[in-house]
Amino acid sequence: MNVADLEGTSAIVNKRKWMAHVTVLVQDAGGATVPNATVQGTWSNGLVSTAATDSNGVATVNSGNVDNSVGSVTFTVTNITHGTLTYEPGDNGDLDGDSDGTTITVMQGQALMAGGDHGIAFGNDLTPGVANATESALEEIIVTSSRVPMPLRQIGTSVSVVNADEIQQLGFNSLQEIMRIQPGISVTNTGGAGKATSLRIRGEEGYRTRVRLDGIDISDTSGTQVAPRIEQLLSSGIDRIEVLRGPQGLMYGADAGGVVNITSVRPDQGFGGELSAEGGRYGTSQLAARVGAGINSVDMQLGVVDFETDGFNATSTDTDLRDDDGYENTTLHGLLGWDVTDLLRLELVGHDIDSDNEYDDCLTVDDFSPTNVCTDDFEQQSWRVAADLEMGRFTHQLAYSENETDRQFFSEGEPAFGFDGSLEKITYLGSFSGGDALRLVYGVDLETQTMNDGTFDE
Repeated sequence: MNVADLEGTSAIVNKRKWMAHVTVLVQDAGGATVPNATVQGTWSNGLVSTAATDSNGVATVNSGNVDNSVGSVTFTVTNITHGTLTYEPGDNGDLDGDSDGTTITVMQGQALMAGGDHGIAFGNDLTPGVANATESALEEIIVTSSRVPMPLRQIGTSVSVVNADEIQQLGFNSLQEIMRIQPGISVTNTGGAGKATSLRIRGEEGYRTRVRLDGIDISDTSGTQVAPRIEQLLSSGIDRIEVLRGPQGLMYGADAGGVVNITSVRPDQGFGGELSAEGGRYGTSQLAARVGAGINSVDMQLGVVDFETDGFNATSTDTDLRDDDGYENTTLHGLLGWDVTDLLRLELVGHDIDSDNEYDDCLTVDDFSPTNVCTDDFEQQSWRVAADLEMGRFTHQLAYSENETDRQFFSEGEPAFGFDGSLEKITYLGSFSGGDALRLVYGVDLETQTMNDGTFDE
């Protein structure tokens, strides 16, 4: 048996990493494809890959994460084993001539060559299938499903992805509106922008939904049911949203009924920025600014968004004032990253939300009579520091994150009650790649939650 064809393609992992994929077609002396053969090979970055051929005689291997400063990687077939057939490397060849049948070089940004499709999908369709070889082969990488980057075609879980272009085309200012149109997701709220909102994934309770922003668990722990305040999240500055539906959320804890993983915009090399202004009905306006820079091994970004709306009167019982219930939100987000080496990256992320919301139907402070002059202030400060290290087949990540939430409620301008809470988390996440057929992910989380409503110790 021998190699009949080698095909290479590349996949974007993130703004600083990419991954190469090579498919190996194995045939016997008569030209028939050989299933259940084991292909072994080495990459120029030192990684050793092993994969078995499928029913079509095709095995797929990948290079692992490659830094963007590296323009290409090379894969060499070193051996092929089978229960009854013998490997004859001298007979190796390539159907379209883009390799010698033993060694192939994959360039960063390379797409699958026309005529090189062996019945494997390299597109962005969530359902694996046969792809047209002339389509783009920059394969989508998913992080949420297994907590480590994996090609979409290797994932058996239910995942939806919304990218920055789709977010811009939708035109929604808030994350809750983007989530409302995703499959398997239900979003309910008690009024307009900033009002209490619950996000349910596949019918689970809202407090079982986990929302992560650049690795930070932004759950609000100031109440008895720990849940994300989805109504406080604006869409500006978001680069990507991954939604994991179903029991696979167990990877994020026993109480995770679904996961929403949010990634903010990362800076490109050089200096750049963005400024936008929007306006709409109900006295709604939004001003957003973002500035970022990537200088050699250091990258940084800072963004600010100011959203304001007069809102509308969403409570039918409010007949005395019939006032609009407005909302204001100012959000700051910053990122600082340092690629110490090609294998070690340090990153610091900070996020701050300060909002004021008007609502109806509360009680006065002095005599507990009903009133519709009600406001609540929400503040959340969160940050995370992380170190990512790649060591051959192993990857390691050590991270510490913290978020503090403070909620204060007012009735006719007088303080009524308040809550505050905090969430600290220390996380170690590791992975081992034993080839394309084996990926082991392991880790441990240490989480501490506190809450205080003024009636007992934290």
